[in-house]
Amino acid sequence: YWIHEMLDDNLDYFSYMTGMTSSPFVTTATPAETDAAKLGATVEIGIGKYLIGYVSYDAVLISGYDWHNISGGVKATF
Repeated sequence: YWIHEMLDDNLDYFSYMTGMTSSPFVTTATPAETDAAKLGATVEIGIGKYLIGYVSYDAVLISGYDWHNISGGVKATF
């Protein structure tokens, strides 16, 4: 599906340590691209009567930045 950034321009995030409210830690994020495509697919294979093996692929594609993830596992039903 398609992701659209609404251009929320507040890029500063303030954090305080417990008991120390006088000096915040300030983190400034980089500006986000306005549009991205989020893609994914999963393949499941039955392994016997009670097990299912799976492999998943996910990607977020943005101009100048791509994120990829491959995961897998086994699900048991009992």
